[in-house]
Amino acid sequence: MELLRPDVYVEESQSPPGVPVVAVSTGAFLGVAERGPVDEAVLCDSFTTYWNTFGGYRSDSYLTYAVKGFFDNGGSRCYVVRAMNATAGAVADADAADFGGDATAYDINARWIGAYGNYIKYSTTKFETVLNGAIPAGARTTCVVDSVEGLERGDILFISDGVDSITALIQSIDPSTKTITFAASVTAAAEIADDARVATPSQHRVITQNTVAIPTGSQTQMTLRNVASVRVGQILTISNGTTLKTVTVTGINGNDVMFASTDMTPGFAVDALVASQEFIMRASDQGIEAQPSTYLSPSSTNREDYVETRLKGDNDESDLIEVDMDSSSTGWSQVPKPVTWTALAGGTDGTAPGDADYVGTEVNGKGLHAFDKITDINFLSVPGVTTTTVQQGGVDYAAGTLRQDIEFISDAPSTSDECAEIRDWRLNTLNRDTSYASLYYPWIQVADPEVDGQNIYLPPSGHVMGVYSAVARSSGPHTPPANIALAGVNGVMHDVSDGEHDILNPIGVNCIRVYPGEGIRIMGARTLQNAQDGKHYVNVRLLTNFIKKSLKLGLRPYLMRAIDPNLWSQIGNTCGTFMQGIWRAGYLFPSDDKASAYSVKCDKENNPQSIVNQGRVNVTVGFNPPYPAEFIVLTLSRVGGTVTVSE
Repeated sequence: MELLRPDVYVEESQSPPGVPVVAVSTGAFLGVAERGPVDEAVLCDSFTTYWNTFGGYRSDSYLTYAVKGFFDNGGSRCYVVRAMNATAGAVADADAADFGGDATAYDINARWIGAYGNYIKYSTTKFETVLNGAIPAGARTTCVVDSVEGLERGDILFISDGVDSITALIQSIDPSTKTITFAASVTAAAEIADDARVATPSQHRVITQNTVAIPTGSQTQMTLRNVASVRVGQILTISNGTTLKTVTVTGINGNDVMFASTDMTPGFAVDALVASQEFIMRASDQGIEAQPSTYLSPSSTNREDYVETRLKGDNDESDLIEVDMDSSSTGWSQVPKPVTWTALAGGTDGTAPGDADYVGTEVNGKGLHAFDKITDINFLSVPGVTTTTVQQGGVDYAAGTLRQDIEFISDAPSTSDECAEIRDWRLNTLNRDTSYASLYYPWIQVADPEVDGQNIYLPPSGHVMGVYSAVARSSGPHTPPANIALAGVNGVMHDVSDGEHDILNPIGVNCIRVYPGEGIRIMGARTLQNAQDGKHYVNVRLLTNFIKKSLKLGLRPYLMRAIDPNLWSQIGNTCGTFMQGIWRAGYLFPSDDKASAYSVKCDKENNPQSIVNQGRVNVTVGFNPPYPAEFIVLTLSRVGGTVTVSE
């Protein structure tokens, strides 16, 4: 700022970067689903979103039940990965013919691999009606139909009685008589019976006329009345009731439309019909039709509307189908015939996923490692897949150097339903010592969502994760997710006694207890860590993860800065401001003594020259987390004529 005259000058300074807010309540699930992408993490913000993406309940998977339990218990959002056998399964598909007679011009595939694709149907019919009067054998230029309300000029009609058929383009429509005049004469090899099906797949971005006569012979351009919706690559038909020609747009200049040299003999007078040839593709899932894909083009040079551009790969606008096109036809005859609802077939799930499919590797990015690039998850479960390899794999994934920022919620087998069995499974089968995982017992009972009046047993991880999410979001990650009634639960597989609880709690088995009149409650808040250093509590681990992730993001702006005392001060201030904020929010203990609650150090003392020479900056953040009130001890004594109670 240049100071030239006496005055008060105001200059804005840039505040040091703050620490961004990170997710504290996002879940993650891995399991077998009816449909959906395989080994790809999909964010679901509701059970409806999950259902629309991955489908419903399966007898061979607890995934859907767990996700429902998550949202029923206050879960806010979660990522879901569909697991599948790496070499099994097939995609349901069907072939569709075009008007040029290529029976396999279109390969309609289910969007996702698996048997569920056999429920999907497709149709390319925009409108259909029936003939009102037979079409005699021989050349014809008109027909009469029962209804013309859904027809347009330029539509390609397929007229068939199941034995004989003709294809014709519409030149004009007389609504009063329901008479259709064809764009050019067509010949019926045999009589087409009255009430024959008349159907079209056609849609048109362009229906217009030429404003300048098109001469006979080879031509490369024409002038149109309206070019607003004309696109390079569009297939255009030009007709006048006797002659029909087809061109593909190569360029547009004003109202002039260019195309490859085409024989226009005998030429067209002004106001011939010019229509672009697009079509509709519809898909349904168990009878429920999805949003149709409209104005699709069979022309690969039509970048915006080419059917493979819009219904294949990452740009696929359909949740149900993908389309591959390989037509040997040309021009408008590449448009698919108007198929009625036709089921896809051949989809299979194959064999069930194996342990390796669930665990995956960092290299193949499958199974658990499909979450590698998802940094905003906080909790993870593989519900009900209780093989030792998978459950140990989940624990090791959470605790491994690749992550160390999530909590794995483990499920024990349903067969380990007695106290001695779950104790043995925890100590000798799962056999892990880490604060990055926790275990809940026993399995829970819920109403069967598919059979009225029946109950089923489920692994508890999904419901528990919902509580984790709800507590972290409403109270903060420092709050123990315990002594909370589980929603939607009406029983347990084993009613844990006080004596059994005494055995299981010290070894990190969090018991789900039945308390009459109080519901079925989570009555444990321990991780699988043996050492009693605070991180044996779930909330301490979640709070630690929150602080680590927050400061990691918050300090990123300081990367590649010159190391000097000013940088140490800035880093220290950023960390100190963040820690003070969470202390004031009640995340640290004690809430009335800041000096005892946290400390931040980033100065010359912990950054000697030897550290500076390595390009490192050390910042030490200490904090005192709140512990859960796991035990409340009442001391009773009689004093005189009164009884006093103290904690």
